[in-house]
Amino acid sequence: MSETNNLHMVPWKLVGDWSCKFCGKCCINHRIPLLFEEYARIEPRYGPRSVEPGEKCFYIRLLRDGRCFFLRRQGEKYLCRIHNEKPYVCRMFPFRILSSPKYGDEALSKLQYDNEVFYVYLNAECSGIVLGSPSKKFVEETLPEFVRLYEAYVEKIFAKKIVEKQSLLKTA
Repeated sequence: MSETNNLHMVPWKLVGDWSCKFCGKCCINHRIPLLFEEYARIEPRYGPRSVEPGEKCFYIRLLRDGRCFFLRRQGEKYLCRIHNEKPYVCRMFPFRILSSPKYGDEALSKLQYDNEVFYVYLNAECSGIVLGSPSKKFVEETLPEFVRLYEAYVEKIFAKKIVEKQSLLKTA
């Protein structure tokens, strides 16, 4: 989910609707970076085998077959063992919301929401995407839900950077 450079991204205006199909594709062969507070919540609760270190952050551990450590099959569905406390990157899939058009199609990805402009794409790997003209539900419910999630994430990151700068100023 975090490494979408090689994947096809679909601008939101080409998506009729989206819903999770519990296919598990988003949880296989995707390296999930963790915010520090996500790591601090997950590692003590699920143990050191649930995460793995990277150069700049921790990641959810991938099993040898490429599945996420927390992915479990239940009948025909794939479910997350930590669904109610999923990391931000997992909660955002298949949406990628940006402040500038990274994957092209500027006009088709541009979204005006609460007097702000966002560029919204969906990862075409997701089987829950229905291509077509955006439905009323998709525009009025789904997109705003993901934009709000994105805004909360950006706010959290911004607040963290302010705290880091303040602590650096105190030690200088």
